[in-house]
Amino acid sequence: MRIALLQFSPVLSDVAANIRRADEVLREAGLGEGQGPGEVDLLMLPEMAFSGYNHTPATIAPLLEPTPSTTSTSTPSTTSTPSSSSFYPITPPLNPTTQPTLSWALNTAVRLQCHLTIGYPELWSSASTASADPSSSSSTAYNSALLISPTGEVLRNYRKTFLYYTDEAWAAEGPQGFETGEVEGLGRVCMGICMDINPYRFLTPFTTYEFATHAVRTSATLILLTNAWLTSSPSPCPPSHIHSPHIEALSYWLARLEPIIRKSATSEEEQEEEEEDEGQRGREVLVAICNRAGSEEGAHYAGSSVVLGIKEGRVRMYGGLGEGEERVLVVDTEEEGVGRVLRRRGGDEDDHGDKDEDEENTR
Repeated sequence: MRIALLQFSPVLSDVAANIRRADEVLREAGLGEGQGPGEVDLLMLPEMAFSGYNHTPATIAPLLEPTPSTTSTSTPSTTSTPSSSSFYPITPPLNPTTQPTLSWALNTAVRLQCHLTIGYPELWSSASTASADPSSSSSTAYNSALLISPTGEVLRNYRKTFLYYTDEAWAAEGPQGFETGEVEGLGRVCMGICMDINPYRFLTPFTTYEFATHAVRTSATLILLTNAWLTSSPSPCPPSHIHSPHIEALSYWLARLEPIIRKSATSEEEQEEEEEDEGQRGREVLVAICNRAGSEEGAHYAGSSVVLGIKEGRVRMYGGLGEGEERVLVVDTEEEGVGRVLRRRGGDEDDHGDKDEDEENTR
């Protein structure tokens, strides 16, 4: 599978400028410019890619993109709560003015003939029209991520389940919880957004591993994480670190994937005893993490977008970006990775299990 991660530094609230910058980064990578369509199978962008992340209720309100409630048959819903599943379509035509991320994502997926994942601020309404008032009792705001098909179909509209305190100021928890489902051409896909891989509100035990445990239980083969992951540094990324990954962030992400790594190391004899894993034995689990770079309102982001492969207890890095890079990483998981991340073997206890993690570096 050829996976492209577009890492860049969005400007807070300047949607038009961020769309122009994303298109510029794509052109610099040669995607859609002189290369044939279908050059990649999947293109990913970060959490809230065009709106920026650090918002108050007042600043996010004009940037919320309305999505009318629909059922699996695209019939407008009259219910007052959103679907309990993220598997429902958002039907074109879309309004580029009020739905800029949705419109850009559909057009870009069709132009590049690839699947596309991107984060955006959603305003769900029970109304059948794509317009709503965020203060209305019939409207709910979510921190969401889209999965678009190469033909421009919205395959999934996932809503962040575990909210960071910045999200809690304006967004509701996704009602569907974590989900895994079959997507033609991609496999069994499990989507998450940044804080989703952490303990719930940093209150549950570190070793509960809610997101990773769900991925194991549902036999996910492709995990997609759209992030706006912070560093704990009080200063922006120094020039000397732009092209180097943020090791602390990478190490933490790996720690939160522990159940997947452990499961992949399970012996063949043990797996044969578990009927739900039939057909999954020996398969690699791919993890694509697309994080943003840069700084915003005094917050500094870790970049370090990466594609990992997990198999037989080992983690292979197919490719990664530096902390401050703004470019597209393209990897082919049919080829050898750039290196293998060694894991400590033995026991169920995790190195981080008894540590108080800095919340500013773990969202």
